[in-house]
Parts: sequence; C-alpha cells; structure tokens
Amino acid sequence: MMGDDPEDDLEFDEAKQLLAKRYQREAILLSLLSLAFFSTLTFASLPSGISLRLESWAHNSNSSPWLIVALYVSVAYVFLNVLSLPIRVVGRQSDLKYGLTKQSWPSWAGDRMKSLAFGLLFAVVAIEALYWSIRNFGTLWWLVFWMLSVGFTLVAGYVAPVLFLPLFYRVRRMEDTDVVERLEDLADRAGVKVMGVYEVRSSPKTERGTAALAGLGHTRRILLSDHILRNYTTDEVEGILAHELAHHVQRDSAFYLLLSASTSLVALLLSDLFVRSTMSHFGISGLSQIANLPLFALFAILFRTATGPLSRYVSRRRESRADIIGASLSGHPRSLASALIKLHNQNLSDATPPAVVEALLYTHPSGHRRVEALLSMAERREPSGSNR
Repeated sequence: MMGDDPEDDLEFDEAKQLLAKRYQREAILLSLLSLAFFSTLTFASLPSGISLRLESWAHNSNSSPWLIVALYVSVAYVFLNVLSLPIRVVGRQSDLKYGLTKQSWPSWAGDRMKSLAFGLLFAVVAIEALYWSIRNFGTLWWLVFWMLSVGFTLVAGYVAPVLFLPLFYRVRRMEDTDVVERLEDLADRAGVKVMGVYEVRSSPKTERGTAALAGLGHTRRILLSDHILRNYTTDEVEGILAHELAHHVQRDSAFYLLLSASTSLVALLLSDLFVRSTMSHFGISGLSQIANLPLFALFAILFRTATGPLSRYVSRRRESRADIIGASLSGHPRSLASALIKLHNQNLSDATPPAVVEALLYTHPSGHRRVEALLSMAERREPSGSNR
C-alpha cells in the first residue's frame, strides 16, 4: 500500500476543495430538480386522470388483483425512468467533468439496466405486499405491511454484499497480508465477528474511495475499494475501519433499525389517513385501488422531506461519536484524520459547507470539524512536548 506519512499533510487540498464546492452546488441543484420533477409528475397523474386510466387498462387486461398491480407498477416505473433519463445523464456528465468517473458510456448503460431491473423487481414486490395488506387486513393494513417491510430490510441487509455487490463490481477475498491481519485483529478487539476482508475493484468505474463493514451475521465482511488499498497507509485504513467498527460498539445498527422501524410505522399510519382523506378528490373510491399509488408516493416524499433534517441531525451526532470511539479503538486519531482528509479530497466532498447546507443535507459532520476534533483528541493523548 502506498501513501505518505499521515503527519506529513494534515490539511485539505485547496484546489480540490474549490472543485468540491462547485461539484456540490451542481449536485444539490440536480437533486432539487429531480425531487421537483418526480413530485410534479406524480401529482399530475391524479387530476389528469392518468392514474385512473392506467388502472382501468390494467384491470381490463386481466381480473387478478396481483396482475393488475404488477402491470400498473411496471408501466409507471418504466415511464418514470425513461422521462428521468436526461437528469441522470446530466449527473453522469457532472461526474465526468469533475473527474469522479472514468466508466465508459456502454458500461454505465449496462449498470443502469441492471439497476432498473432490480429496482423494478423490488418495486413490484413491495407494492404487491402493500396492496395485499390493504385488501386483506382493512384498517390494520399499515401494521401488517410495516411488519413485512421490517423483515424485508433485515433480509436485504443480510444478502446485499453477497448477491448484489458482485453484480456491479469485481470482489475478491484478500488473504494473508499485513492489512488483513491488522483489520481482523481490530475487529476482534471491537467484538465484531467478520467473515473476511474483501477488495472491491471499483477503479474502472469510479475515482471515489470507499470502505465499509457490510452484511449481517455470516455475511458480515470488511469491504475496501482498490483506491483505498493503493493510496492509503495501513494506519489510515485501520483508522477508517475503526470508525465503522465504532458503529457496532455503540450499537448503531440496532439503533437505526429501531429508529427506521418506528418512523416507518408512524409514516404508514399517517399515509393511511392522508390517502383516505384525499382520494375522493381524484375520483378514487376505494383504498385498495392501485390508482391510489401516486398519493402514497406523494405522502412518502412529503414525510421524508419534513423529517429528513432531524434524522440527519441524529446521524451527525452518532457519526461524531463513532470518530472518537474509533480513534480510541485504533489508538491513532491522526491516522483517521489523515484518512478523512484524503477521502474528502479524493471524493470531492466539501469539508467546509455552509452551516445551513450541513444542517439540512449532511449525514456526517463537516470534514473540517471532524478533523479538528480528532487532532484535538490526539493532542490531549500525546505527552507534553511530543511530536506524536
């Protein structure tokens, strides 16, 4: 593994950060455009009668409620993705302009097709479960669907690193190297059982560096992109993983599962009230009609937009604690600080965003504040007069 001594350069690259600010502004504008596009199109399908006509077409094609839902969802999903293609192309052009990707257009198109196929499959399964719950459990449909969604979340977390990641990237298990030994020893000290350390060959597609602790139980593994393995010191890699392991130490997986489950339960109950009180305005008479789907989608958009800043605030607090716990676990706060600087420069992440942008959009504290906290921790731990 290559990389400078983490103490040689503990400052953000000014040129990279200038690019990061420009890239972030474009990314935020594109996200807002995408949100406005989907919200407008979803709402427009109701007063225009498009949703009712699509339901009527699906109903005339067959009489099975399962097939009606599948046809409606498939047509709507493909239609929305075709119309949103220009937005996605602009986003890719931005990544190309700022040097964040070198993936060819054919390769990108192939990945898009795979993503669309899996997205359609999951959408059909989820919405079939939604309307099955409504048809069979009446006023308690939201409770039944909530239980199904929690179970699906657990299954997805278990199988994702094994089944889905290799469809997009080459993944190989690393054997008998110094970094593997150190990372597995670090995981043992944190009380986390991992099923190996894996290299994710992402460099042919992206210039971003990533590292993660993914999976559950027998699928939990350490994932490191080849960018990280080539350009970061072993101490820096250990620091990054220590941060991820700190989430396990402070039981963040259980916390976020409980938070997500609680939030989704409230959202589903409120969505029931919302759809029942508004559907008659658009000529829809029954909750079990698939023509109601845009109303459920609109409520989901409104709910996530309203609760997003609070959930991101909670996330930033827990990420801050994970930095400190992780630095204590590895014993090298400066190495984590150095790794964070490299990640922000490499991924074009703005380390000093405006306060309002950080409050509304960031799931992690700003890079500058994270590094300052880690360096302050390092200074407190070092003997007086020491350079370490």
